[in-house]
Amino acid sequence: MLNTMLAFLKPKSTVPDEYRKELILNTILGFCFLMIFLFLAMVSYDELQGVSYIGLGSFLLVASPFAIAYYFSRKGRVRLASYIVIAIFSFGLLYSAYCWGVILPTVLLGIAFISTCTSLLINSRAGFIYAIASSAVIFGIYLMHATGMHSPDYSWTSIAPDAMDIAEYSILILLISGISWLSNRQTESALNRARASEKDLKAERDGLELKVIERTKALEYAQIEKTTEMYRFVEFGKLSAGLIHDLMSPL
Repeated sequence: MLNTMLAFLKPKSTVPDEYRKELILNTILGFCFLMIFLFLAMVSYDELQGVSYIGLGSFLLVASPFAIAYYFSRKGRVRLASYIVIAIFSFGLLYSAYCWGVILPTVLLGIAFISTCTSLLINSRAGFIYAIASSAVIFGIYLMHATGMHSPDYSWTSIAPDAMDIAEYSILILLISGISWLSNRQTESALNRARASEKDLKAERDGLELKVIERTKALEYAQIEKTTEMYRFVEFGKLSAGLIHDLMSPL
């Protein structure tokens, strides 16, 4: 079971930065599929009891975009899959803000979570743009509520939070911290690999410098030996010329 889950989450990319993004995306999708499975069990139970809040077909229709995102992720289209996941969550959060008000804690925590995911899955600039755009949309929804264009359902404000609400908020907080930790872990691993490579390159460079010094000394020694040998030949030539001159004089 564990090996199946790891195979489900394991990225296929070999590029470090793409590997990190794919791992984060697959982790998010894995958690979504887990929640979908649990909710599907609840919906199926409600169907059997005859108390269904949403139809099973409608639920599967809502869950299908996550399967599409996972398909694109497995095909190497990580950026496209990331946009799909961001769009799914954004639509759900903004719809919740429209129906139940912009002060709904789930909406605020959810937007913070998607803004963090956008920075990690796309880039920091995209995350900043998403934060500005989502804030503008939230403000627009607030104006619609304030001017009476739409009246949200604030009945939840008069109900004390139950265990399900606390679990929902806790899950969102854990997701934000968990995704950030996962990204930082991958970044630190990449930095450690870079430091190890730099250390190996430095050791190799020092070894090459030592070899160059030894080779230079060997060449200098060989040059000195050659010069000495040539000097000996010159002296031998002078001595030979002197002997020949001394022998030729009596003759």
